[in-house]
Amino acid sequence: MKEAGTISASVEDYLTAIYRLTPAGKPVGPARLAEFMGLSAPSITIMIKRLSEQGLVVKDNARGVALSDQGENLALSVLRRHRLAECFLVNILGIDWALAHVEAHRFEHAFSDVVTDALERFLGYPKACPHGNPIPDRQGNVPESDVVPLSVMLPPALARVACVDDRDTSILCWLAGVGLVPGVEVRVEQVDPSGAVLLRVGDRSVAAGPEIVMNVLVRKVETSVYA
Repeated sequence: MKEAGTISASVEDYLTAIYRLTPAGKPVGPARLAEFMGLSAPSITIMIKRLSEQGLVVKDNARGVALSDQGENLALSVLRRHRLAECFLVNILGIDWALAHVEAHRFEHAFSDVVTDALERFLGYPKACPHGNPIPDRQGNVPESDVVPLSVMLPPALARVACVDDRDTSILCWLAGVGLVPGVEVRVEQVDPSGAVLLRVGDRSVAAGPEIVMNVLVRKVETSVYA
C-alpha cells in the first residue's frame, strides 16, 4: 500500500467516502457524495475532476464515479489505519466508542505503514474495529460479509448485530445506551409504515427510528435466547 502522507488528507477523505458508499465498486452520483460528505456540488465536481486526472477514480457521466484499483487500494489503507486507531483508542486508552471515530480521523492521515503495522501487532491483529467494521489487512483484503441492514428484517426475525455506522456520534451514544452493539442478539417485533421498528434487546423493548435501523448491520440467526 502507498505510504501515508504521500497524498493529501482531503484526497484520502474523498476516496474513503466513495468506498463507504460503493463497497461493491459501483459508481456513486456526485449528489449522493456531496450529501454524504456535507459539501457543495461544485466542490465535489472539482475534486472528482482532480481525482480522475490522478487516476484514482473512473468517471461515468451517466452513473457517477467509482474508484480505480489504485484509488480503492488507497481507500482501504486509510480505513485500515482508521479502524486500528479506533481499536487503540477504545481498547487501550478507554476512549468512549462514540468518540473514537472522530478521534481516529486525526490518526488515519498521520500514521505511516511502519507505525500502522506496529500498532496492528501491538493490538494482537484485531479483525474488526469496536463498531464491528472489518479491518483490511496490509494487502487490502477485506473478508466477504453477509450482513444486511436491520431495516430489511421483518417480524419475527431474529438477528445478531454485526456492525454499526460509526460516523454519527449521537447515534452511537444512543446505540450504546440501549445495548444495541455488535454481538448482541435482537428480535424484530414490529415494523411501522414510517420505517420505525420495535425491537427486543435483551430483556427490554426498544423503539428505533429509520435513521437507526438503516445504519445497523446484522446477520439473521435461526436460534435465539428468546425462543
